[in-house]
Formats: sequence, structure tokens, C-alpha cells
Amino acid sequence: MEIQEKIIHTAASTEKVIDADYHHVYGYIAVVRKNRRRVFYKNSEALTLTTKISFSKVRWLTENTILLAETLADNDRPNIHIVSLEAGLLSSFHGGDCIRDVLVTADGIWISYFDQGVYGEGISTNGLVLFSQNGEVLYRYRHDNHNRVIIDDCYAICPGENGDIWLFPYYDFPLVSLHYRKNKTAVIETAEQLHGATAIAVYKQQAYFHGPYDSQNAIISAPLDEQSIHNKEICDIGSARGSLRGLPSDSGAAFINVTSKEVVLLSIL
Repeated sequence: MEIQEKIIHTAASTEKVIDADYHHVYGYIAVVRKNRRRVFYKNSEALTLTTKISFSKVRWLTENTILLAETLADNDRPNIHIVSLEAGLLSSFHGGDCIRDVLVTADGIWISYFDQGVYGEGISTNGLVLFSQNGEVLYRYRHDNHNRVIIDDCYAICPGENGDIWLFPYYDFPLVSLHYRKNKTAVIETAEQLHGATAIAVYKQQAYFHGPYDSQNAIISAPLDEQSIHNKEICDIGSARGSLRGLPSDSGAAFINVTSKEVVLLSIL
């Protein structure tokens, strides 16, 4: 097992990468800060899109539509923005305060939250929420999942292969598979060596974890079991510095890695 690195965007000397996303068909979208301006790149092409929206995250919705999210938003202020690459801002809604991550799937827009949001006020107290692209609340983890694992802080989230998503919540750090349409949840206990990982990817019968407490740059693989992952099954397969996020299975076993100067696709072979 090896990790293949492919640099898909490099910022100029006057630029700093804010965030990026990758899709196996659309390619990549990246946002950089340049001389107090924000510049959008779609597959190396600088776009004419300009916006005064405050945001820290970008995600693909369709080939010509993106989502921009701001982490903090008190008093129900809109912080999720749907933006056309051609026409600009289309709509906005409040997606909760203290957003940790945003995941777009066929079911809608999944938003996970830091502990400050979980133990704060409003929609973020659910730990994980599914929204439609119109801002309609479709699913609230704490409210709608009665046989749930408690989310104190959703450290990592990634898409699965069969319409499910995977979570890695603090405090006990189980690996949780959630299938919204089937109203089904499966829980896998994990070894302490994996606890604290801030990015996960799941492909076929293998799970991958980045940045656990004891080895913050490590990428670790572990076979999926119906009940638990043990220390003896864990394999350190490499390392990466930056902010990683697990990609959909269409890209194979892969992470996107965003640093201040580069966007890198990490494929596990």
C-alpha cells in the first residue's frame, strides 16, 4: 500500500490558499487570497467571479455551482451561500454556528459542528445536520437518531460508497456509518491509536485516518470490521502536513490536502 501525491494547484508567491475541493468529473475549485482579494480557480483557470461574502470553505455542488460556508454565524445569520460560477450569488441560509465541515452528497448538504456549536444554541446542537440546497432541514442527528452515538464534537466526516456517510465523533471516537434514507446506523469501535484523527476516508473494506493525537501527520489504514478495529490491524502507510479531507469513493481511496500554498490529491494505491 502506497500514497501517490499529485499537486493540482500551486499558489503564486503573492497568494495564500483559503480552501479547495475536488470532484472526479468537475476537477478542482480553489480559492486564494491575493492582495486582500479572493480569487477563484477552476482547474487552473482564474475566474471572473467576485463576491463580498465572508467564507472559509468551498465545496462543489454542480459543475457550475459551488457552496461557500462561513464557520461562525450567530443570531441565525446566513452563512451557507449557493453561488453560480457564471451568475454569482443564488441563495443563502443559516447553517448553524461553529461549523467544522461541509459534505455534499446526493441527499443534500451535511454540516458537522465543533463542540462550541454542539453545546451552544440553535441547529448546531444536533452535532450533524442535513440540509437541502434550499436550506430546508432534512435530518437532525441528535433529534432524529434515537439509537445514536453521542456527538460532542464531530472530528471528521466523509462520504461512503452506498449512500451512507461516515463520522468520527469525539469523545470515544467510534467510526459511525449513517445511512439517512434507510434510517440505519452502524458503529465500529476503534483502537486508541486512531483517536483524535481529523480526517477519514473509507473505500471498499478499508478505512483511512489522518492526524490522530499520537501522530498528527500520520495516515493510517485499518480494515473495516463489523464491530471493532484493533491495534494489531492498524498500518501506518505515510504522512502528510496540511488540512486533509476524505473524498468520495468515485476517486478511489483518496484525500484532498490543502496547505497555504498547495492543493494536493492524495491517492492510496
